[in-house]
Amino acid sequence: MFNIFGNSSANDMVQWQPEPTTRGTFGVLSTCLITISLCIWTAIHLNIPRQSEKKSVQVWRKVKWLFIGLLAPEIVLFTAWYQYVKARKTAAVVSKKLSEHPRRTSSREIKTGNDVTEIQKLKGLEHGRIEPQGLKVTTKQGFFINMGGLAFDTKSAQGVFLPNGADDYWIVKDEGIDRLCELHPEILDTVTDRIIDDKSKTGNFGKVLVCLQTLWFIAQCISRLAQTLPISLLELNTFGHCLCALLIYCFWWNKPLDVERPVLIRGESYRETLAWMWMCSRPVAGIPGREHNHVRLVDRDNPRYAIEHNQEIGAVQVPDMFPQLSTQSSMSPETTLERGQELLDTRLRYFNPGLDHFPPSLNLSKVDVLRWQLASSRFLSFDHAVFPMIARRARNFTSPDDLTTTNKWLAWSVLLLASMVYGGLHALAWDVTFNSLAEQVLWRVSAITVMGYGFVVAGFWRAVRLDDKLRIYEPIRRLFGISDSSWSKTVKGSFGLAQ
Repeated sequence: MFNIFGNSSANDMVQWQPEPTTRGTFGVLSTCLITISLCIWTAIHLNIPRQSEKKSVQVWRKVKWLFIGLLAPEIVLFTAWYQYVKARKTAAVVSKKLSEHPRRTSSREIKTGNDVTEIQKLKGLEHGRIEPQGLKVTTKQGFFINMGGLAFDTKSAQGVFLPNGADDYWIVKDEGIDRLCELHPEILDTVTDRIIDDKSKTGNFGKVLVCLQTLWFIAQCISRLAQTLPISLLELNTFGHCLCALLIYCFWWNKPLDVERPVLIRGESYRETLAWMWMCSRPVAGIPGREHNHVRLVDRDNPRYAIEHNQEIGAVQVPDMFPQLSTQSSMSPETTLERGQELLDTRLRYFNPGLDHFPPSLNLSKVDVLRWQLASSRFLSFDHAVFPMIARRARNFTSPDDLTTTNKWLAWSVLLLASMVYGGLHALAWDVTFNSLAEQVLWRVSAITVMGYGFVVAGFWRAVRLDDKLRIYEPIRRLFGISDSSWSKTVKGSFGLAQ
């Protein structure tokens, strides 16, 4: 009869038995594949998806990043580093702004992104009481804000002072968070670590387990090298992934994972800010560029009011500064602004630099007019050039030349160093004996490519930026009869492919 515990007739003392001195193919292959899968799958922390996207879009976006993490983990490492730097910068800026602008507490309707609406008494203080200053914002909160964690709920504004068909919410970008802190510091009380942890799909315990598995594999490789035992090329590649994964976890340790919905900002008290941020970020119909670029403050000593269609100049009436938010307003369907002309009594005028592709007049719908009226008070407070402050979603990857929170040359250096180290790790197998010369050449070329492709991308991008300024490739464009717009699309499309 079969005995699952063996056929020993006595209860012998079992001694410690050493492991086999040889390793099987399945053991090496399975260990490497499991480790690489854990390193890639759990290390990718994507930003919050766009509201109108299907879930499959975010799934495919993660598949794309998993593919990038498999072939070029140094790109993921660079992204994690930059997002960490930006999160710390955001946390510092928000902490400073909150200390400079004390918050007044109130009962406020806050939508946390779930189906339940919470009525929160912020900090439990009485209505109108000023909170103590000096709140310190954590890096986790900085990550959450930068990944699109704060968003305006625009459903009630569509067709009123925002265009119909817009997304139901628009996230506040890091460029706009400091302005939001100045205007509405109480909003930041809704971005607590507890709410962030509720939205995140994993905690620190899961990350610790993956890090332990990664450290165990690294320790095995180092142990074999210390005993002068060989490692396979697959183990060398996995070793590089493990090093990248550990560094990625160091930078993304406090970043929430797989958050699906942001904290929504809603209420009439935010409509002026929403209208202003929309104009700073979105275009107006028929005009290139952001709407904010075509607005200037008018000289009050010499006002020129807009002419509403079907009205005489002398019959122009200046309405109240903030009419009721109703689509049944008595305003005419369309208002025309000539160059330099003020919209009613808003102190906002249409700015036209005189270029051919700018129309001499601007036609504003009733929705546009109300948006300008609401935003006028913010333009009076912040009359200077600004970055786009709201967007449909936060991008996951940013080119080093587009960075806003750190030195561009430092960012390029980090990206190039990461690619050189990862490629140099594979170059350690330069003299390994392969089954054929073609395999050896392919390995060497791949190692050199990984080490040097960052320099190619950086050089190409700098050439693109230089061409925008000096037009050094103008003779080539004219020689082949390529239009300026087609040339720009071709060059920038090539850089996107290179990225």
